[in-house]
Amino acid sequence: MDTYVFMYTLSFVVFYFINAAHPNEVHTGHNTDAAEKLDISSFNEILVQIMQLKNKLDEQGKQIVFLEGVVQEQSDRINELEKTHFADKYLTEERNESEHNNQKNLSSEIQNPVIYHDKERRMNKLESITKSKKNIVQPNLDNGEHGWLRKKRSVTNVAFSAYLSKILYPVSPGHVIKCDRVILNDGHAYNPYTGVFTVPQSGVYLLTYHLSSIKSTHIRLVLDGRVISNAMAEASAPGEEDMGGNTILIRASVGQSIWLESYHDLAGEIRSTSSYRFTTLSGYLLY
Repeated sequence: MDTYVFMYTLSFVVFYFINAAHPNEVHTGHNTDAAEKLDISSFNEILVQIMQLKNKLDEQGKQIVFLEGVVQEQSDRINELEKTHFADKYLTEERNESEHNNQKNLSSEIQNPVIYHDKERRMNKLESITKSKKNIVQPNLDNGEHGWLRKKRSVTNVAFSAYLSKILYPVSPGHVIKCDRVILNDGHAYNPYTGVFTVPQSGVYLLTYHLSSIKSTHIRLVLDGRVISNAMAEASAPGEEDMGGNTILIRASVGQSIWLESYHDLAGEIRSTSSYRFTTLSGYLLY
């Protein structure tokens, strides 16, 4: 309730109470006598009742506002549920109608031999074209074991690179050089613990290797016990360091093993560390 209205109402009630209790004094101008004879206790009771009514009205007003908010929230929720319900109903009807039309069309195609067999011929032709694309042949210019023409085949990603992280000394003939730190090992065909690369897929591989030494040291690349290439490092003067290496293309079959080993020298030395990676072995599948 507005404060101005409340005060105006309170003044009116007080005036009415005074006029009702002492009408003669008010109309004859005896205001002083009326104020002295006014029942103060009754007046206070009326004020208390008025304040209680005001508090009740304020409390009820707050409850009304709260309930209006609840009603509005529930109304919004009902509208949302109705929209969802109608949307689901619409989608269900559309889906059922679509399935019905598909079944109807399929039934009509089967019943009509011309349409059915024409569609079947198109599907068979498409399948035939797809199969023929898988068997496209490409020219093999090296005239190798597969002749002038061979089927195109997919190439798996095979590549590795590793280096030696410590100095090897003395190195005797037949010592396998294990490049123990792997930089790259796509295909997981190189084993840093044995130093052996096991061919995962038949094809042509590019292999390259290097070594460093202050002594006369010879190494070679071996494929299943067969020497593929050689390299050496031989310092021209005591205390000097020399490097050697080689790169080669080979055709290898799946399951064959490739590794580096020393030969010729009874006390060779191979130098390499984690910081100075002089001795390395790398390779990858070309095709």
